[in-house]
Amino acid sequence: SVTRNPAAPGRTPGGSSSGSAAAVAAGVCIAAIGSQTGGSINRPASYCGVVGLKPAFGEVSTVGVVPLSRNLDHMGPITNTVDDAVICYQALRNLPSARMLSVDIDVLRMDGFFRQGEVEVNGMMDVVAGHLDVVDCPLDFVELTTMHKRLMAGDAADVHELEFDEHRDGYRRHMASQIELGREQSGEDYKEALDYQKTQRQAVSTWLRKDQVLVMPATTSSPPGMETTGNPLFNSPWSFLGLPALSVPKSLSKEGFPLCVQFVGHTVQAVVSAARQF
Repeated sequence: SVTRNPAAPGRTPGGSSSGSAAAVAAGVCIAAIGSQTGGSINRPASYCGVVGLKPAFGEVSTVGVVPLSRNLDHMGPITNTVDDAVICYQALRNLPSARMLSVDIDVLRMDGFFRQGEVEVNGMMDVVAGHLDVVDCPLDFVELTTMHKRLMAGDAADVHELEFDEHRDGYRRHMASQIELGREQSGEDYKEALDYQKTQRQAVSTWLRKDQVLVMPATTSSPPGMETTGNPLFNSPWSFLGLPALSVPKSLSKEGFPLCVQFVGHTVQAVVSAARQF
């Protein structure tokens, strides 16, 4: 069976939490749970024109979830509205269900690496965030992306070592390639990625203030064709760094397909506050 995109017929609903995003977009449910190691909450939510919230790493338990990477796996809600995402987040963390108050936030626009999207995506950002100051970011997003792939592959190879040998035919091609890549790389390469993650998480905690939130496109394009689940390029750095990321629909492409922005900060309250400003 194939999961279809209610917001963009004939286009991908993303992955891997495509069923969750499509169900919310189709009105089957008002909320669903997604998992993200690279971009599997924010990307499908964006392609389906709904809200995706990836909390900070470790905030929501992954107990009972088949792991891909113990250093990257996140759990979070996909909903129709930001406030619904907050309610689900509070429930997942067993927090009081009172309305999350907004706090004063300075929203800064990310360019550079995040201008690699299609023309319509860049145009959308110019319209919704063109009035914001562009932040001078010291992070090397190319290296972050490289190290993310290395760490994810190494963890996948470790977690699925026995199962993969016994049931290789049961693994999808993309997952199998991740495991094989992890097996091929050296222990030194894996340790370098793990150490890099630690230093960059420390660096971003110093560089980005608690009252600052970054905004950038959630995806590089509107939903592409069914031959792919899309590109996690704008999501995986935040999974690697473990920062909360909230994707919200903001516009439509010429074909009428969703275009979304993504808010990244130190806390869920911060990114929610930023989204409410928009």
